[in-house]
Amino acid sequence: MTTVYVDPILAASMLALGKLVSPGPGQWSASSPEQEAFLGKLGALTETIASLPPGAIETISARSAGPVNAFLARHGFTGNLREAGPRSLYAAAVLDLLVEWSTPGSAVPLALLDGRRVPGVRLKKGQFRVDGRVLSPEVKPGPICVRMCESATLAEGLAIIAGTIYVAPSSDYGAATFPMVSLDVDVDASKMIGLRNGDWTVDQAFARAKLRLDPKGAHAQAAAAMAATRGIVKTFKIAGPFTIAFVTGDGQVAIAYHVTEEHFSAPV
Repeated sequence: MTTVYVDPILAASMLALGKLVSPGPGQWSASSPEQEAFLGKLGALTETIASLPPGAIETISARSAGPVNAFLARHGFTGNLREAGPRSLYAAAVLDLLVEWSTPGSAVPLALLDGRRVPGVRLKKGQFRVDGRVLSPEVKPGPICVRMCESATLAEGLAIIAGTIYVAPSSDYGAATFPMVSLDVDVDASKMIGLRNGDWTVDQAFARAKLRLDPKGAHAQAAAAMAATRGIVKTFKIAGPFTIAFVTGDGQVAIAYHVTEEHFSAPV
């Protein structure tokens, strides 16, 4: 399954929302370990946002959902925030990064490991570099480069790419090939639900990402949007697979279950 790292765009949307929620020195607080981890790297995410080229990220915040949804639609994203009344605020962020290869590659059929053939791109020697397991196409001058590697998971791939700083480049390859990509997927933004700033609570959040990869270059686009409502009661929530244990007075477990979604139903 394709996964996408969009934390900088989520952070940009949250920061835009924060300007309305708390114009002064407001403080976001977490209601889950995942949110604590996200807030713990907010400083680094803010630095990432600041390092992007001008115009790469655009944001909006408003006191109704309409302007935010219209902003998303103008940038080609169809997700909508629900209008929730005068006690709610809304924000969104959109990322757009277009990187062109310095010399266009050629379109070729690419044979996968299982024998299937898909549309691919071929770059000639001099149009790319290889550092260990990482391919870096030569790109037109600009602040953003593109790196790619085979990996079983996103976390593995990011670790491989981060490690290339310690690997000497190889000049043994006469050509490089990789798949073309046309991707447009929803990204799970549920970890933002429940974030609090004073008496405001994030109760809507979604994200979507697009990627085009072809002989001319790579185009990454993503959007994140969220809404916060005032006066929501802080609620401890179990909304996924969970463990339930029946425990004696002295802490001994008599019986315990790990329950998954297929059994979430009202008893009869």
